[in-house]
Amino acid sequence: MYVGLLTDILENSTKAHREEVDKLNEIHNRSTAERAKILSEYNKNIEKLEKEYADKGEELDSKKKKEIKKLVEEGYNDPDILSRELAKLYGLEYG
Repeated sequence: MYVGLLTDILENSTKAHREEVDKLNEIHNRSTAERAKILSEYNKNIEKLEKEYADKGEELDSKKKKEIKKLVEEGYNDPDILSRELAKLYGLEYG
């Protein structure tokens, strides 16, 4: 009787632990994918801005790159808004 009860408790505990690990892995995977998406968006915007600055004979300094990174982190879900903000901030062409 006690062995059956202990077996049930152990099985339930194992199942709950497995489900918790699965949820944590899912959260981690989403977080990693989101971080990769932000980094990709940041790199695309840096490349675009560096090209426009080079066309003007200017250089994109580290302070401006940090500002861009902040904008990307805050607005990467809406590329149009992000592009407008970057263009407005740096006096660049939009569209």
